[in-house]
Amino acid sequence: MKPWFFWNGTTAILYALILLFISVRLPFIKKTLKRKQFILCCLCLLMYSSVDLLDLTSLSYIIRYFFRHLLLVLFAILLSDKEKGDLVRLFTKVYSIILFVSILAYIFYLLDISMPYMLIKYEINTGYPSFRNYIFLIVRNEMEFFSRFQSIFLEPGHVGMVSSLLLYINRYDLKRIPVFIVFMSVLLSFSLAAYVLLVLGMTLYYLLKSKHYFRRLLRVSFLLCSVVVFSIVFYVNNPESVYSKLVVSRLDYDEERGISGNNRTSNQFDYYYDKVFFVKNDALFGIGDEEFAERFGSGNSSYKTFIVQNGIISLIFLFFLYCMLVRFYLSSIYVGLIILYIASFLQRPYALWEVELFLFMSAGSILKYKCNDKLFDCYPT
Repeated sequence: MKPWFFWNGTTAILYALILLFISVRLPFIKKTLKRKQFILCCLCLLMYSSVDLLDLTSLSYIIRYFFRHLLLVLFAILLSDKEKGDLVRLFTKVYSIILFVSILAYIFYLLDISMPYMLIKYEINTGYPSFRNYIFLIVRNEMEFFSRFQSIFLEPGHVGMVSSLLLYINRYDLKRIPVFIVFMSVLLSFSLAAYVLLVLGMTLYYLLKSKHYFRRLLRVSFLLCSVVVFSIVFYVNNPESVYSKLVVSRLDYDEERGISGNNRTSNQFDYYYDKVFFVKNDALFGIGDEEFAERFGSGNSSYKTFIVQNGIISLIFLFFLYCMLVRFYLSSIYVGLIILYIASFLQRPYALWEVELFLFMSAGSILKYKCNDKLFDCYPT
């Protein structure tokens, strides 16, 4: 998720942690793989090979491919179902603790309570401004209408996206304090995409956990219409509010992009994707990360950027990997999660971020069961 202390010059620490994880897990690796583990490992090998195909020209990319894209993910696949459930519980607790401390610091910041800070830069991407670093909170160091909550991470949208997905995996059990804190982080991110994922996820979960689809669909439709009407009325009467400017106004009609919030890619990229990319026959394997960075720089993020970078072949392998995970842990609620991931992928194609991939592959061991308490006391459906 790019916390600030892993931004610049910390690659060695990252790979040291990966090697530590692999070395600790080695004694637990069984000589014979289960059928589903073998299939998932093969899919990962094919997918990451196609993703990294055009970039394996330097030692750094080869190391990334072998240790981070293969060994780390393969060892995560080989975790037992119980360990995957533990991974979700542990991540939820640690993540919620970070968010809780960040939210307290964010409240102090909004109240203009003086706190010491230092300026930091995200040197990998010069498109970002400098940030004021309050240790447990970072804030863009620029004049803004309103500073959105991003905790210790690079973007508010990253927090909103991961939190929205994590809420679904935790079944929206807001009675649990960690889950409620994660829910608050979505609201404070003021991310339109996160709000859409939150509403979509809650709708999917509400519909899929019951057999009375039609009755629940009517209730959901009524509720969504009420939310839309409320937002429009609120926007008309309070156009200068934070919610109106940062969320609702992004749904205004735009002749070129449909809505004003549809600004994830530049005009230069859109022209290349629509007029050049498929004509040049680059569509199968993409153009690679290096050429993409040279051609477009930063500031583009959508499913189209994944296709341009990695190609349609990689997209197919990625889709098959997620589908096979659902196939092996089949449940209606797990199917809802892959729909939510697809919706998230349309705007932010981060399905290969470890935080998304590991949570998804671990969620299957939880969502195929009914859970009824804060300790995930689960039993078969």
